[in-house]
Amino acid sequence: MDDHHPASEVQKWVLADGDNQLAEVRRWVQRLLDDEVDGDTLGDVLLVVTELVSNAYDHGRHALEVRLVPPLRHRRLVRVEVDDSSSELPVLGRSRIADTRGMGLVMVNALCSSWGTSPLLVGKSVWADIVVPEQPGRPEG
Repeated sequence: MDDHHPASEVQKWVLADGDNQLAEVRRWVQRLLDDEVDGDTLGDVLLVVTELVSNAYDHGRHALEVRLVPPLRHRRLVRVEVDDSSSELPVLGRSRIADTRGMGLVMVNALCSSWGTSPLLVGKSVWADIVVPEQPGRPEG
């Protein structure tokens, strides 16, 4: 987890070993953000979550955990973090699985204000920040 976010802000989903839980993770993210962001931003966050969790399952040997930091008044970003057990870093626009794959991170790069990786004791965390536009007439949280 990024050291700039208090633990109380961070929502966590621990991924079951060997069981692809992508649909459940997407529903969890939607429930967490439904009242926090507009529909377009929610769609962007769901696309990013789908890509990062799919990559963790496809490339990471073992997907471990998803973390979500919802937007706050002082930080108009949603941060998505996905841990996996591989130390192999993602490469923008290339896939080791097939020549027809590898465009997912290009999409993540286009949708996010920034993204990157952080090393873990075992594996890595891939994170992405999605900007949440201010919504006129809505009180800041």
